[in-house]
Amino acid sequence: MLGDKETAIGQYALGVLDRAASDPTFAPGYKDAVLTNTVSYEASVRAALAKVTLGEADASIVYASDVTGTTVGKVQIIDLPEGFTTMAKFYVAEIDDSAKADLAQLFVAYLQTPEAQAILAQYGFMSTK
Repeated sequence: MLGDKETAIGQYALGVLDRAASDPTFAPGYKDAVLTNTVSYEASVRAALAKVTLGEADASIVYASDVTGTTVGKVQIIDLPEGFTTMAKFYVAEIDDSAKADLAQLFVAYLQTPEAQAILAQYGFMSTK
C-alpha cells in the first residue's frame, strides 16, 4: 500500500524506494519487488493508514504525524534509516484579504510559542525556526 504517485506522500514513498534502490544494503531489485507487491495506491495518507489499521494492507509509508488517535497502538511504527527520509514542509501564512486578519495574526503568533511548539511536537511535527 503506497500513496498514489500524484500525491505528496506517493512522491515521498517513491523517493524512499529510489534511495533504497541505490543503497548496497538493500537487495538488487528491492524497489521493483516493493512496487510489484503493492496492492493499491491511495489518494491520501489517512486512507492508506486506515487500510493498514483495518488489516486490509500489511504496511504503508505514511507520515508519523498521522499516526494519532485511534491508530496509535494499532500499527507498528518503523523509523526509516537516516538518509532515506524527506522532510515534509508545512507552511502557515496569513492571507492578504482575510476577513479576520487580526485572528490570523494571533494564530500565526501563537504557533511560534513554546506551548504551541510542544503540542505540535506531541503529534510528530518539528519546528524549523
